[in-house]
Amino acid sequence: MRIWSHGEHPGALRLAERFGFARPRELWRMGLRLAAAELPEAPAPDGVSIRAFRPGSDEAAVVAVNHRAFRWHPEQGAMSEADLREKEAEDWFDAAGFFLAVDPQDRLLGFHWTKVHPDGRGEVYVVGVDPDTQGSGLGKVLTAAGLRHLRAAGCAEVLLYVEGDNAPAIKVYQRLGFERTDLDVQFGR
Repeated sequence: MRIWSHGEHPGALRLAERFGFARPRELWRMGLRLAAAELPEAPAPDGVSIRAFRPGSDEAAVVAVNHRAFRWHPEQGAMSEADLREKEAEDWFDAAGFFLAVDPQDRLLGFHWTKVHPDGRGEVYVVGVDPDTQGSGLGKVLTAAGLRHLRAAGCAEVLLYVEGDNAPAIKVYQRLGFERTDLDVQFGR
C-alpha cells in the first residue's frame, strides 16, 4: 500500500508512524525566480546540437531515451508513444519548448520538455538524458536552454519536481539557482 502526503504535513507523519508506514519516497518541489536568475552559459559538448522536437517524427526516439533515463522511476519510465501523443494534444504543449540534444547523425542523446502553466509560471517538466551520455554536462545544457526559452516566454518563476534521492539532478538544479520549496512524501508498507 502506498499513500502520498502532499506537503510534509505533521498529521500525516504522525499517522504514518502510528500505523507502521515507512517513508520510501520523497518528491521535492523546487523553484527559481527566473526574472532575477543569472543563467550560466552552457555550450553543448562537441558534436552535439540542440533543436526543437518535431511532432510526428521524434516520438519513438523520445520514448526510447525516456525509458532508458527513467527505467527506475515508477511513473515516468513507463511513458509510451501514445502517452506522449496525448500530451501533444494538450493546450499547454509547445514543440518550440521541447528541446532535443542530438549527435551529428540526429540520434537523440537527451531532452528537456518545458511547460507554461495558465498562471504564467514555467515548469521544467522533464529532463531526460540517455545513460550513455550522463556525466557529460548535457543535463545542464538542456535545462539552461529550457530556462532561456521560459524566460523569453515571459515566465518570471519556474518550478520543477524531482525525486528526493536523485542527488545528481538536484545538484544540477541547485547550481542553476533552484531551491526546494516543498516536499511531498510517500508512505508505504
